[in-house]
Amino acid sequence: MLRVTADTNVIISGLNFSGNPRHVLEMAEDGAIHLAVSDAILDEVERVLRRDKFGWPEEEIDKAIRQIARFTEHVEPKQKIDAVKKTRLTTASSNVRPRAVRIIW
Repeated sequence: MLRVTADTNVIISGLNFSGNPRHVLEMAEDGAIHLAVSDAILDEVERVLRRDKFGWPEEEIDKAIRQIARFTEHVEPKQKIDAVKKTRLTTASSNVRPRAVRIIW
């Protein structure tokens, strides 16, 4: 069986919207894939769901985290890699600020 991990963005999107991220969560819940998550990912999911823009009540956040924990495989990373590099864009617009670029290895 395929063993995958999903970052916080995939889990948040799967909980809030339809589409591929939701499909990943459904496949994991149905046992079609092994979805591996760490405490750090679940902690970040919980923090993000608390943001006002999502409007999740505390009880629903707790329920979602418990449900995800039930159908995922808990993993503890042996090494943490910070792979975000700051860059400055050069454009004609003075409104452009530095942005983070995620580097995938």
